[in-house]
Amino acid sequence: RKWRTALNLLGVVVACTILIMTLAGTRGVADGIQRMVAALDGVSRFVVRPSWERINEPPPEAYEVTGQMSQARRERMEKRLKDEWLAKNGVIERMTQEVVDELASIDHVVELVPSFYLSCEFLVEDPHATEVGKLPGNASPVAVSDSSIERDIVAGKRLMAEDVDGAIIDELFAYMLGFSSDQKLEELIGQRVIMRFENTGLRDDAFHFLQALGENAGGDLAEKAQLLVAVQKLVSELDNTGLTKSQKEKIRKAFGQLQANGERSALPETPAQNSKQPNSRFISKQLVIKGVIRESRREGIEKLLHLARGHTTSSMLIHPQMAREISTTLKRKRVSRAIGTADSVENLEAVVDAIESRGFIVNSVAIMIGQINKHINRILIALSILAGLVLLISALTISNTLTISVIERTPEFGIMKAMGARDRDVLSMMLCEGAMTGIIGAAIAIVVSFGLASVIGYFVRSYVEEQIGDIFTAEIFRFTPWDIVIASLVGCSVCTLASVLPALRAARLDPIVAMRRK
Repeated sequence: RKWRTALNLLGVVVACTILIMTLAGTRGVADGIQRMVAALDGVSRFVVRPSWERINEPPPEAYEVTGQMSQARRERMEKRLKDEWLAKNGVIERMTQEVVDELASIDHVVELVPSFYLSCEFLVEDPHATEVGKLPGNASPVAVSDSSIERDIVAGKRLMAEDVDGAIIDELFAYMLGFSSDQKLEELIGQRVIMRFENTGLRDDAFHFLQALGENAGGDLAEKAQLLVAVQKLVSELDNTGLTKSQKEKIRKAFGQLQANGERSALPETPAQNSKQPNSRFISKQLVIKGVIRESRREGIEKLLHLARGHTTSSMLIHPQMAREISTTLKRKRVSRAIGTADSVENLEAVVDAIESRGFIVNSVAIMIGQINKHINRILIALSILAGLVLLISALTISNTLTISVIERTPEFGIMKAMGARDRDVLSMMLCEGAMTGIIGAAIAIVVSFGLASVIGYFVRSYVEEQIGDIFTAEIFRFTPWDIVIASLVGCSVCTLASVLPALRAARLDPIVAMRRK
């Protein structure tokens, strides 16, 4: 009987230990990840991309295939017909500035900035040099509401809402411009930078002429402007050449717009203010450098969660309002993506759902958190099922053990009933024995769980810190009083239910027959 009781206790201890550690472990990991995520900079940031899936389907008659043929060939033909119909009539969801403005009006969206690159030429004056640093590069807008960008600032400060004419320069681009030392980076703050870019929105003969010449048109925008002026003078002097009338007419037709654009194409050497000429072939903007920024980094759990970067890697980051003004001048319509910020991480999931319902793809930490929670819930379910199976086996063992115990103790029960014990007294005694087995097993399981948690937690914490590349300070196993209550109730209930049949058998014994059984 002692060995049987010990085996019953072992089964209860194993099952309750698995159950307690499963509840505490999944709770600890989930809470730990949520705390680390909540402490991250830019956790409420998200990236919106256009969906390249066609949003309409061809009608059945468009890909109907008739005739006798194999099923495989029929499917191939139907697919080809579908592709041809979609190529002609399919509609693809794309992003424009108007779409970005519409998405920005969604509740709990603080800011949504379109992300694109503007190829241009930068001129920065070094106070310690005799020449002006000039280098081709690109510019892109940056969110002014995202304070997490401050951690990437190496000199100066980030752009604020009122810094419309401000800019942040990339540290590598600053180095390429000649600002190599840390002291020079500090001196760069407050300097004025000139952005020169070509207005490719004017698709006239001058534009196509420069495109056809390629590198022969000149290395920078100033040389291109001088070339246009020279060609314009050449066109105006055609009557003084020995060309035929037909040749002159062809040249005038080919370069008819050059004379109209030539004079206004000249790029001012030192513009005093931002250009306000939307019809100019070459446009310049004068900005003030507010800060120097390094490449956006994702470290530790940010890398593990694929947290959206706060800014793109560009030569210069400019104010969204300035970027929109330039984009309007260039008549740019498509937007590759947009970087947004929600007012809180609690509302991030609602924002993501609202944008996705409009047919766009959204990347955010909410997706990763949802996936992690799904995995944690799967582990919880799997281990709970395992604990349930162990408890079921233990219950069957306990029921079998108590049945054998009733058979062995039959004379004892007969004497008890002959002395006045009622059926319910015998029934209660057997049920109490089963319940005590569950309570004792649950108590031992609680002690064992705390011991295992300290050992397993050490190795799990080391593994997690290795994966995220950071210190994981949260508890791996987070116990609560409810764990003890649940384990005690489950252990006691299972063992008590397992004792019902043996207890009924003992209670129904005839005392005379029981006392005669040896």
